[in-house]
Amino acid sequence: MARPWVGLSLGVMLAAGVGIVVLTSSSQSDQAPRSRPTELTKSIRIPPTVSLGDVAYGEIVPFSIIVTNDSSQDLVLDRITTNCGCTTTTQPPLVVPAHSASAISGDFRITEDVATTTASTAVRLESESADKAWDVAITAQPVAPLSTIEVRDGEVHLQLHPRYAGVVKDIRAYADASERSLPVKIAGGSIFVATSGVAERSDSLQMVLELSRRRRNERYSIAQDIIFSHPASSSIPTERKTE
Repeated sequence: MARPWVGLSLGVMLAAGVGIVVLTSSSQSDQAPRSRPTELTKSIRIPPTVSLGDVAYGEIVPFSIIVTNDSSQDLVLDRITTNCGCTTTTQPPLVVPAHSASAISGDFRITEDVATTTASTAVRLESESADKAWDVAITAQPVAPLSTIEVRDGEVHLQLHPRYAGVVKDIRAYADASERSLPVKIAGGSIFVATSGVAERSDSLQMVLELSRRRRNERYSIAQDIIFSHPASSSIPTERKTE
């Protein structure tokens, strides 16, 4: 069987400390409207950043932006926009009553377009009555699915990151440029790859994981290079959607 094509390879190694962030260009103005220092604008509290922590590639991560209005006037958010098609939010208008707080809900999809050590998107909130705009950065730390535990007795022992639990449907392993997959044994979150006769001439594997997420009924694959001569090193995976 021919070795499957597993999507674009960024060729970015974590050990090299290299990261690339690619975001869709914003269709809106890069400059926020000028604001007047009114009692309303001075009494609005919106976090400049919302951090989502560790996430998996291909995961759709929910987030909330809390808008606090400490003024005596209602705040109307007329426009809520994003700078990336990977992000969806509450539809405007949104009214935040005086002396209260409201949440703007959204989802951030971690795709191959932001496959790096840090993924980020942005949400802009605009109010005509306050004559002001607020930009909120949404950040996340994508984690590789596999990490090396140990190499011994002709086996490479790998651990699956908990963020991928329940969504991995199949795992294949390849060495060098071989189109023939190696034997793989899965026991819970542990993966064992038999490398007898291979480890002597190679110190890396390419792992191909087939994943399925129920939320949008999607199937896709992730390819990750494992450098098992350096257990702490692995490449950043790439994602490819499949029909």
